[in-house]
Amino acid sequence: MIVNSYEDFKKELNNMIKKYRGKFGGIIGYDGFVRDYDVIEGKKVPCKEKYIESNIINRLKLIEEEVRKRYDIIDILIYHNTGLIKVGERLAAIRIFAKHRNEAFKALEYFINEMKKYH
Repeated sequence: MIVNSYEDFKKELNNMIKKYRGKFGGIIGYDGFVRDYDVIEGKKVPCKEKYIESNIINRLKLIEEEVRKRYDIIDILIYHNTGLIKVGERLAAIRIFAKHRNEAFKALEYFINEMKKYH
């Protein structure tokens, strides 16, 4: 599930915890923030902000579908900021509910690696 705001993310996370209580063995998470530098062609360069196109949401939906097919997870919750994002601001938040940590870690790693292709 992809939500439009971090506030919605926090609310939905609580709802999912209640909904899946007793079914999941763990919730694996990732929170990404804009750094004060970027790496371009292997070189560190200063960064004050990052611009993320709104069409990333469509790409994330495809990645979410692929994660659900590849890994034995219960559910996935995703938030991704769009537009002009300043250093220190939240870029993304992801939570994966799974019965076992191995599948959750693999699913999260796959999701992040695919997502980073669009940053």
